[in-house]
Amino acid sequence: MGLKEDIVAAAAGILEDAPDGLTIEALARQVAGRVGRQLPPRQVATVLQALPQRFTLGGDGRWRLREQRDSLDDDSAEGRHGEVAADGPAVRRGPLRQGCYVVFDLEAIGQDPKAPTTEIIQIAAHRWVDGRPQEPWATFVRPASGRIPPHITSLTSITDDDVRDALAAHEALYAFFAYAGDLPLVAHNGASYDGPLIKATCARLGLPLPETFTVLDALPLARALHPRATAHRLSALAAHYGCARPDAHLAHADVEMLSGIVVGLQRDVHGSPTGAAVYQLLQRAGDRWAEVMASPRAASLDEIIATFGAHLTPLLPARLEPLSVGALFSCRRRCVRRCRGSGAHAAACPGGAGSSCCRRLPGRRICRH
Repeated sequence: MGLKEDIVAAAAGILEDAPDGLTIEALARQVAGRVGRQLPPRQVATVLQALPQRFTLGGDGRWRLREQRDSLDDDSAEGRHGEVAADGPAVRRGPLRQGCYVVFDLEAIGQDPKAPTTEIIQIAAHRWVDGRPQEPWATFVRPASGRIPPHITSLTSITDDDVRDALAAHEALYAFFAYAGDLPLVAHNGASYDGPLIKATCARLGLPLPETFTVLDALPLARALHPRATAHRLSALAAHYGCARPDAHLAHADVEMLSGIVVGLQRDVHGSPTGAAVYQLLQRAGDRWAEVMASPRAASLDEIIATFGAHLTPLLPARLEPLSVGALFSCRRRCVRRCRGSGAHAAACPGGAGSSCCRRLPGRRICRH
């Protein structure tokens, strides 16, 4: 094992025997004793902060092992909608923690995530632990050619100068994985683009994916919570939640917007029976979004029906009055038979030409006598 793994193993063993927790100074001294070398407290803290699903820093300044809970998933749940699992070796599917995830975004040359010519040119990420934002991270990535096509510069404002001295793709991805640690990754359209692009790039470079690599897609969640919205693009959702930025299409700007969107989506889950119903569906389907979000108050069936029913469009105009059986047959003789010819109907209609006794619907008329 490397030094990082030695520190993690030593810290886990020490904290397991210290349920009241230890300050970082006390913990670093004991970890140094177990690994057989001097370790500054800051170095130990950096390693523990990268694994927020295993270690937590309490308000009293003491580090503790984070309490684990049983997973909602089983092995058959791999590949669920909205989640990307790594190809090749089996992905370890441990339990996720509420409020712990990493929002990320990629800027790239190319639209096909699996094409060898599609290259990442920027990665940005924002880690959230226990529902609180941490320090964001971002880097430009140097493409193989070292050049940014003009149309990409026009879209993203990323230039050749930005990537000239940037990290190579394998260095940038390694740093990204180190920043994310064991946390699930959240992206907009991540199941179709960002997740597959990371997987394809790692396969091309021979870089192994982390065992816990998981991508949660915010797009299907937004569609489920806002089925009547005309657009679910990142910019449209950011405008809806009041977190839009003028410099969209730069990864660090998109990550800031997506962080606000994810907070808004979670608020919607807890703010209405519709959100509660969506959460229950996610939970029943084994979707891992249900693990990341806190459970809302369960909505009753009557609440769900009332909420969805309030948005239904009436099938017929409200001002159409019901007809008696006798009136209906009378109208049928006078009017409906003549509706096939607008001229004949206008001449024969008791209301006169141009009256509103009949209305045209697609392929038919409705009598208004």
